[in-house]
Amino acid sequence: MIYVFGHKSPDTDSVTSAIALSALKNKLGYDTEPGILGPLNKETKYVLDYFKVAYPRSIDNVKTQLRDLNYDQVTGIGPKQSILFAYKLMEENNIKVLPIVDKEHTLLGIVAMKDIAMGLIKGDFYHLETEIGNIVDALEGVLLTGDDLEIEGTISVISYYYDTMVKGHLLNENSIVIVGDRYDVIDHAITRGVKLVIVTGGKEIPDKYIDKAEKKGINLVLVKQSTYAAAKLLNQCNYVSSIMKTEDIVKFNENEYLDEVKEELVTNRHSQYPVVTEDNKYLGFVSRRHILKPNRKKVILVDHNEYAQSVEGLDEAEIIEVVDHHKIGDILTTTPIEFRNMPVGSTCTIVFNLFKENKVSLDKKIVGLLLAGIISDTLALKSPTTTSLDIEAVKEL
Repeated sequence: MIYVFGHKSPDTDSVTSAIALSALKNKLGYDTEPGILGPLNKETKYVLDYFKVAYPRSIDNVKTQLRDLNYDQVTGIGPKQSILFAYKLMEENNIKVLPIVDKEHTLLGIVAMKDIAMGLIKGDFYHLETEIGNIVDALEGVLLTGDDLEIEGTISVISYYYDTMVKGHLLNENSIVIVGDRYDVIDHAITRGVKLVIVTGGKEIPDKYIDKAEKKGINLVLVKQSTYAAAKLLNQCNYVSSIMKTEDIVKFNENEYLDEVKEELVTNRHSQYPVVTEDNKYLGFVSRRHILKPNRKKVILVDHNEYAQSVEGLDEAEIIEVVDHHKIGDILTTTPIEFRNMPVGSTCTIVFNLFKENKVSLDKKIVGLLLAGIISDTLALKSPTTTSLDIEAVKEL
């Protein structure tokens, strides 16, 4: 977006020339928006109302905001994705921090590789809460019976003798059983009404156990992995929400100014920070590298070319063009720009000639605005600053 605006005390010439130049630029393929730096006077309001043109948006400043930066567009995942899914996504895409969002894209929390690692070291290895689909995907298994969408229970890797397991009452309705092709254990688990039986090794299970599990409503999954491998992966099937950070998250609003958050970005130990909207919708991540060479707001100045007459924060913006009819001021740029300065009575005269040079047609509203701007600034062509170019422009318009 390129903002086109006049000086701090907007008169008819500065306002109408900004609107007309913005219209020209948009027809030439640019994305621009006219603005004003102060309240409109009665004459200018009358002109805009007469030609049924909306009042330009008021611009308070053009300081660099977080929304101007090319922050990292890391795609968020839902809270019911598995920890293993999150890890693979981060590993494949070299992502350091992953946002967790709901269906409306509201930021719920964040997960870093450190959180996944600490979960593997200090987490609850026996508790599992997840969707059955996460288990099937992670273990590359096949769901043989059962229709529970979600599973929550205690993981039991059966390595005991059958008698020890039975006498110790090790299995109950909250058990999630991992076992090889030990059919006596499978039968006992189904009888006890456990939440889920994961049969490892990939060998075909006799139909009678499948039928029994079906009748009892037991979830039965067959996987190719060994019992050891399945046990290692199963804990990582937990919802990623179980390890995500939800408190004390340092995040920034997209409308915050860079100079306000720069110190936080430089001094804080975190490497990446979520950027959100006013209603906490996740947008992306910003880091220290984004402030080294930040994107700046792009602006076009009309009817002035001095800092004192212009918007706050102009020194942080990228001036790409100036169209004016006053003396050369103190505007400085680091790169060459379009600078059209002509000794005429109105900036609208210059803008009108830009339309002609680019062979772009004018609609009636723009014609009216340009005409009003010239008449206003030249005092109906009676001002000593009036030139033949102004007179000719009025005739043509």
